[in-house]
Amino acid sequence: MLLTMGNAERTEPLTLIGPKGLERVVGALRVIAPELPFSLRFIELTETRQQLKMGPYTIDAYRVNHNVVCYGYTILIPRKGRFDVERARAQEIPQRFWKHLQMGETVMDGDRVLTPDMVLGAARRGLKVSYCTDTRPVPVIAEYAKDAQPEVLVTLIQTIVERIYIVDKDDERYCHIFIKGCSGEDYTGFFQTAGYIEDNSTSVCDSEQYSIFNIYTDFVGIFPFL
Repeated sequence: MLLTMGNAERTEPLTLIGPKGLERVVGALRVIAPELPFSLRFIELTETRQQLKMGPYTIDAYRVNHNVVCYGYTILIPRKGRFDVERARAQEIPQRFWKHLQMGETVMDGDRVLTPDMVLGAARRGLKVSYCTDTRPVPVIAEYAKDAQPEVLVTLIQTIVERIYIVDKDDERYCHIFIKGCSGEDYTGFFQTAGYIEDNSTSVCDSEQYSIFNIYTDFVGIFPFL
């Protein structure tokens, strides 16, 4: 990936975030990429939970459950208010300034100061992306994934679900959800946070590789990735 970025003529510095030892590992990998047209900056995580600010973005890193130290990440991307064309026209703001005001810049039109609040509405709900990396399900994932965009949660569910079987039996529809890894952990809260189930369900260990959830419900529209 670093070589690909270099071939794409990237020159601005790149920040890499990961567990302690990240710089050492990347340094070893750079044996095959000794020269890059951009510098690397490393932020190594040491706490169970850490919050970072990168420009306008807020990044929450949280420890997950893997054989080695591993973190999941949630990124919150703020969004400015919508540009109000009618307000801009009513105040006779030249169109050449619209883009700058929409980007949050203050501009001068002769002696007149034009500010973003003159044409922007209230801030909109930000975008929230949760990436849990390689882990078994743990409660902290549900906590940080709460209120993330639905398509992001679908991806999150797919990372922990091995397979799903839909079964019709005695006029009742249900399914087996095979969770990666067998344990006595209750994953109900995780699925409820994602909005996929409403009622509690108990997992049953099928083998050392899987836990099975038996969910009784109408699955149309609930599991959009089926």
